[in-house]
Amino acid sequence: MYNKIIEKNLINYIYNNFEIFYQGSKQKIMKKTRVLSVCNQKGGAGKTVSTREISYLLAGKAKVLMIDMDASCNLTTSFDIIYPEPEEQRRKVNSIYDLLTGECAVDECIYKVDESRELYIVPGHRKMLSQNFTGISDMTLLKDAIDDYIKTMNEFDFVLIDVGPTAGQIMMMVLYASDYVIAPAEPG
Repeated sequence: MYNKIIEKNLINYIYNNFEIFYQGSKQKIMKKTRVLSVCNQKGGAGKTVSTREISYLLAGKAKVLMIDMDASCNLTTSFDIIYPEPEEQRRKVNSIYDLLTGECAVDECIYKVDESRELYIVPGHRKMLSQNFTGISDMTLLKDAIDDYIKTMNEFDFVLIDVGPTAGQIMMMVLYASDYVIAPAEPG
């Protein structure tokens, strides 16, 4: 259960440390997209809940993109973006898997999940569990996608990445793409 005081202070801290630069005499505001990953090698630590709640609260003040890198896809299914069975009945939902394997562009896998807030998601996919991202060039796939589209287009203020309980290549890919890391843990 979230402590509302801590939650409010965390959101204010994240939002207030959002960098704004002024250029020239016109004082044009240039935003810098911040990438935060929520990760912990332990399952059940609250990574998905933290990602969802922090994203939702930030979306009250900023434009937020969530990326579901967890093969369990709990963040994705919490927003009713589902992959029904059987496969032939599925509507095509482009996912992070499609993006990282080159089957779609970034703008083809971003979905708005809340009509009252600026909250979007790149859905996860179960195929992430079996995909081998083992090459050195694979390490930069997520960072390249974020840098080449999201940061360049300056469309989102924050990107939050939900990562499953893993210590493998996907975790390394996420950490490489992140500006900040949030590691939920139970006190004690």
